[in-house]
Amino acid sequence: MVERLYYWDKEKHRGCEKRNYLGYVVGNQFYSNDDYHRLFKRGGVKRLVEQDDESVKSGSLSLDQLGSLETKLAAEFPVYHAIAQEIGLTEDLAAVWGKDKANAALSIAYQWLHTGSNAAYLYESWSVNKLLPYSRGISSKEMSEFFASLTEVSGWRKDFFNARISRLPDKEMLSFDATEIAAEAAEISYAQYGMGKEGGYQRQLGLILLVGHESHMPVLFRVLPGNITDVTTVQDMLFGF
Repeated sequence: MVERLYYWDKEKHRGCEKRNYLGYVVGNQFYSNDDYHRLFKRGGVKRLVEQDDESVKSGSLSLDQLGSLETKLAAEFPVYHAIAQEIGLTEDLAAVWGKDKANAALSIAYQWLHTGSNAAYLYESWSVNKLLPYSRGISSKEMSEFFASLTEVSGWRKDFFNARISRLPDKEMLSFDATEIAAEAAEISYAQYGMGKEGGYQRQLGLILLVGHESHMPVLFRVLPGNITDVTTVQDMLFGF
């Protein structure tokens, strides 16, 4: 939206115009210039991660809200989403991080399941014309900001995992598994030299996953330095979480 101010320029001997840019209208809602640039990227695409802590109305597209003229590749994504809803994962994610971020996290997970690869930087090009709960593309930079923003929510760890644990059967037995993940990223402090799965030493980090033995539902995880392999130490780090 622009405010136009007309005046007579004595030096130029003609009428001139000054423009005062007030803001933008998106979806019949007015945003000031600051709010627009905080909430939207260039071209009017809503940011997945806002530039500050204020929240705005969710812009996710449900799997059942596609326009009549849109063509989307469904593949197995509705099956993934039905499973996520059945086990309460969509509800628990949304309760902690909100619907937009929950749908984005699920869509990224569906890419990993669909491609058998965790090459998340390819998500933006891969997601085009896919039937996903989060309808917008996510650039590599925005995805890094997105994952970092999840840990900034106060009490997220306790709230999310308590919700997952409460969904286990009353007599469920818990089992855990530990694995190592190779990593060359210098900025990851947990990436330490340790014995690799196939022998030899490599930079790696450890991941412990706690699951329900009967339900197979993951309920807790812990990342640890890659040079820790002692089983007792792993148990202490997991249950002292």
